[in-house]
Amino acid sequence: MNDLKKRAESLLKDGPVKYESSPRRVRVLQNSAYIFDTTSAILVWEHPYYPQYYLPEKALQYAKEALLDGGDGYLISQIYLPGDNTEKHPNAIHFQHGLLAGYIRLDFRNFHWFEEDDQIFVHPTDPYKRIDVRRSARPISVELDGVVLAESAFAEHLYETMLPVRYYLPWTSVDWQYVKPSDTTTQCPYKGTANYFDVVINGKVYKDLIWWYRTTLPEVVQVTNMICFYSEKVDTILDGKKLDRPKSKFG
Repeated sequence: MNDLKKRAESLLKDGPVKYESSPRRVRVLQNSAYIFDTTSAILVWEHPYYPQYYLPEKALQYAKEALLDGGDGYLISQIYLPGDNTEKHPNAIHFQHGLLAGYIRLDFRNFHWFEEDDQIFVHPTDPYKRIDVRRSARPISVELDGVVLAESAFAEHLYETMLPVRYYLPWTSVDWQYVKPSDTTTQCPYKGTANYFDVVINGKVYKDLIWWYRTTLPEVVQVTNMICFYSEKVDTILDGKKLDRPKSKFG
């Protein structure tokens, strides 16, 4: 509840970073029914990193609402299907004035979302960002604390807007005596679900330093079952040259 209230109050006070209409058909599935089916959604950047879908209030169908809280210019509610007897919890913000008046912001995690006929995950992708993957035969190695963790004659170079280049190496390039499984998983709307490994050197554990995708979305199929290190936290030697560690929010 508090997170939704803070988000609503911040947006009403400062406004979004930007917003624009989307030409895509957006559907929201809850249990057994599509509670939204609209071509009038807007993309709202609440922060610079990625957008969220805001849906016209008049497009809500089949579902009911339970008002849970509110404030000046917004209401917080639970949207649910008739017959749903689950405990009430907040999952929607209704904006009553300002730029976003007449729109509902749903908690993305509580619903199944579709753009046209493809399901999307985590959050909508940013139409101003892209990912390119290029295979490179430039030799590459990864080191940490004087230990060579991986060496390969080639890698898949993944270029993602606003992020450092990521180098995906084959599994056979890794020295597995330093690598231990991690229970961590994350989801990316551009690539898929990532699994992680820790690195352990002389008893020191570097948590979740490596990730890989068992399966990927079609746009990045080249990096399926490839290994990637956080280049912010290791030394990367590409084509014989040690690269500077990039700075990012993952550093």
